[in-house]
Amino acid sequence: MRISIAEARTCRFRYRYAGLGIASDRVLHHLPADAEPCRRPDVYLLASAEAERRLGPQPGETLFRWNGRFELSLSRTTDGWQFASDAAASFAVDPAGTLVRRMLSVAPCEEAIAEMLVHRILPRVAQLRGAHVLHASVVARDGKAAVLCAASGHGKSTLAAYLTSQRGWQLLADDACAFRIEAGVPRVYATCNTLSLFDDAADGLGVSRTGSTRSVARGVKHDCAPGSAGGPSSAEPAAIFLLTRPLADEPAGTERVAATESVALLRQQIIQFNPADVTACSGHLQFLTRVVGRVPVYVLSYPRRFEAVAEAADLVDRSVPFGRRERP
Repeated sequence: MRISIAEARTCRFRYRYAGLGIASDRVLHHLPADAEPCRRPDVYLLASAEAERRLGPQPGETLFRWNGRFELSLSRTTDGWQFASDAAASFAVDPAGTLVRRMLSVAPCEEAIAEMLVHRILPRVAQLRGAHVLHASVVARDGKAAVLCAASGHGKSTLAAYLTSQRGWQLLADDACAFRIEAGVPRVYATCNTLSLFDDAADGLGVSRTGSTRSVARGVKHDCAPGSAGGPSSAEPAAIFLLTRPLADEPAGTERVAATESVALLRQQIIQFNPADVTACSGHLQFLTRVVGRVPVYVLSYPRRFEAVAEAADLVDRSVPFGRRERP
């Protein structure tokens, strides 16, 4: 599967994702713009109607199926991989992760297709290009990052929104966080420029909506602009927080987690390209072992009420080396 010169010329929009240069033939509002658009792209995204007319679903063995709104499945084909959805679209990905073609659309709404591409396909393409991706939001300040891991509905986007709007942090990632190991040191890379919040969180924090929405298991989330725009492209993680809800209405609190337990807990937050691939699962464990050997991991518990978000933000501020200065 190759891209022609004519097709490459249609990819006029340039973005960054997980340290990769992305060229797309469609506007993708969720992705940060490439600060150096003249460089050669690492990944081409083709979602044109012409490509869709010429291509259709390819037969191949189904390797894995995910539960969820998109009913996504992964298959191996003769020239790469195929991600098929019964609810949005199907995409073909070449073996090296350099070309993603939309083959078939099911959803009539381009927003739904863009959401699937950004939140389901690109995190897995990044893994073909050497990244490890966690289900997390990330905020950065002074070159250091706080990684907020949690299952959906546990407040990671809400806490990230508060930290960027009230505490001077900048947004690196929401929903998917891309790690790379460079010279033995882990770094996290930007993957988005918006936050997805439920109505009550957006209203409670007073953040502005962009007008786009996402449908998730618990309802509809609104894309919101982070409080601090123009964040860095990468940062060194200073702390990783596993967010939980307390059993009772207790104050927010943190507890340092031992390395072995940290690996077991963070393993649940890995976004896997192919969960049936045993070799890849082993590689994820090795990656997590290296990360927790350098980055402290905390369980951060705070109740589901907006007054507690400020308490949780205090704990994040106090847990990173520069967090003891006066708040901006």
